[in-house]
Amino acid sequence: LEQEASKKTHPDYNIKAIAILDSIIKINNRSNAYKLALERKESISTKSINIQLQKYSYSNENTRALIRYKNTDSLKISFYKINQKQLKQFNNSYNEKNNLTDSITKNTQPIITKNYPLENRNDYFEYSTEVLLPNLKTGSYLVCFESESDTKDKKAFAFETITISNISVLGSQNE
Repeated sequence: LEQEASKKTHPDYNIKAIAILDSIIKINNRSNAYKLALERKESISTKSINIQLQKYSYSNENTRALIRYKNTDSLKISFYKINQKQLKQFNNSYNEKNNLTDSITKNTQPIITKNYPLENRNDYFEYSTEVLLPNLKTGSYLVCFESESDTKDKKAFAFETITISNISVLGSQNE
């Protein structure tokens, strides 16, 4: 059912697949079917967010972020001011990004935090929307996106850097 689920032709197949998987899990006999059912249910019901935003913007300019999300009711966006050294670390070291993000979010207060409600139709499909980000002053920022959750493990999390300047950027070597 999950492979044939479609927003247009079979919008209820994911819901039916979850119901079938729940009935298998309810038996709780620790068989291969039980383990596969747990795995499939987790893959269908996991939360996810994917972000696209303009990396360079003017001071106090209205900027939007494209959000692709699944199984998420709301999104919290936090902006952390970062210096040029930290920005360079983000741009140069792919492996260190998570550690650097953890360090910044634990040790500094966000400049701005804003919550956005998202439409969750509870059908386990991915949807997209655009949100208007708050106007920011000149500088570089770490932008953290996180979904709501009861537990830290079940939270969807994404981050990106953004630079606000009074100089127009036509292109960069990284793009």
